[in-house]
Amino acid sequence: MPKHIKVASYKQGKANYLRYTKEKKQFRHATKRPDDQTEIICSHVEILVNSNYKKEDPRLSNIHPRAYEILFGKKEAPVQKQIETKDISSSSLVDLSKANKPSIAFFEVVKLLEAEREKTKELTTDRDHWRALYTAMSKTREGKILEAERNIPSTNEVLELYWHNVKNLYNAKSHILIMQELITDADCWDKKISSIDEVDIYKFLTKDQTKKNFKSSNERWDKQRQFFNRFWNWAKQLYHIEQVVEFVEMRNKRKAGSKKKKVLVNFHKIKEVEAVIESTDLYYGTIIAVMAYAGLSQHEVRNLTVRDVIDSTNKAFKGRKCLRVILHEDINPDGSMKANARVRAVLIHEKLLLPRLKEYLNQGLQGENFLFPALWRTAGKEQWSKESLSGRLNGKKNKKGGWDAEPIFPKEMNCLSLRRTFGSLQRRSGLTSEQVANQMGNSEEMVDTHYATLDLKGDEFDVSFSPDDSTYSN
Repeated sequence: MPKHIKVASYKQGKANYLRYTKEKKQFRHATKRPDDQTEIICSHVEILVNSNYKKEDPRLSNIHPRAYEILFGKKEAPVQKQIETKDISSSSLVDLSKANKPSIAFFEVVKLLEAEREKTKELTTDRDHWRALYTAMSKTREGKILEAERNIPSTNEVLELYWHNVKNLYNAKSHILIMQELITDADCWDKKISSIDEVDIYKFLTKDQTKKNFKSSNERWDKQRQFFNRFWNWAKQLYHIEQVVEFVEMRNKRKAGSKKKKVLVNFHKIKEVEAVIESTDLYYGTIIAVMAYAGLSQHEVRNLTVRDVIDSTNKAFKGRKCLRVILHEDINPDGSMKANARVRAVLIHEKLLLPRLKEYLNQGLQGENFLFPALWRTAGKEQWSKESLSGRLNGKKNKKGGWDAEPIFPKEMNCLSLRRTFGSLQRRSGLTSEQVANQMGNSEEMVDTHYATLDLKGDEFDVSFSPDDSTYSN
């Protein structure tokens, strides 16, 4: 918006003058009129220099002749025909028909300007007051909740965002389908997700769902509640809405005072693992070593890429190699990770794993993208499927009772027991439950459940798996 040009009047000797600056040029004119008309001429010139009127514009008929002469070089303004005085200028707040009454015209301008200044001052004061109040309230817990709820997008948009959060889980579609059913039952598609409360969830869980594949109604209740609980934990963190699932109890709760069931962990001693590795070729031997000495699950081994063999970014392990466990959506868009918590980096054990991995890479057994390319029943795809890798490692029988593929694992060994071997080696090397949980991508509670009963003075305690030597969470 152009800057408003102010026109000022002053007296020099016996003559009256006015001056203003426009486009960095200074203008000075004599009014050639008595003192009582100088202010009127000044105000009219100010109107003209701040407007786009042409000299033949009939609306200028009420402009003071001297003001017109100063701007356009003519002594007489054009005659206005049947034009009301109030339409002289849209930018003027003064009726120029009062040009011959300077005490009225000038002071009317001053009065209006003062009134506008007062209004602006009051509005500014009110604005500052409400802004300070809003800032103070937005810092409170209630204010944050209300502000977040006000900014919550539509239900469809929320579910779309949630899909990006769960799409890498193995049961991602179930998370979305169960939420869609709940929203439909609660009739909340046209409302915000915060409108769903614990009563809606309770009604959904208590309705007849006998057609669904659950062993009991209590199992179905707890499973669906688990899906809802995950969604509301996510929504609470993102939108600061209330976690309403907490008000809905689980059905199969552990009785108060009862001890948690201890799990007997099936793991192998290093000499047992080494015997199996020596009995097979370098390809499958390296897979077994990665599972047993880096703790990767079958699912993580299938997703492991060539670029996941990286240098450690930890200054304490400079020059050491590690395996990065992460999903690469560019080459594996349909893949998934069991949980986001399993994204980690595991330092490669220099004695038990590194020599085998180096030999594996030197012989060029890796694929174009994946570290362990599929060798059996994958229809030309480079990545192993869950069924094909499991079938090859555990063996696959045909309809005649023979083997389509001889098992690589002995009868007492599987992918899970190898992963638990890694966990047991860490636990028996003196690592805490928290350290083991971080390195395996598990919860601390799960580590306590599975490894709390281990003899920490086993015959392999001298094999170092401590975070200062072999494994760390990145």
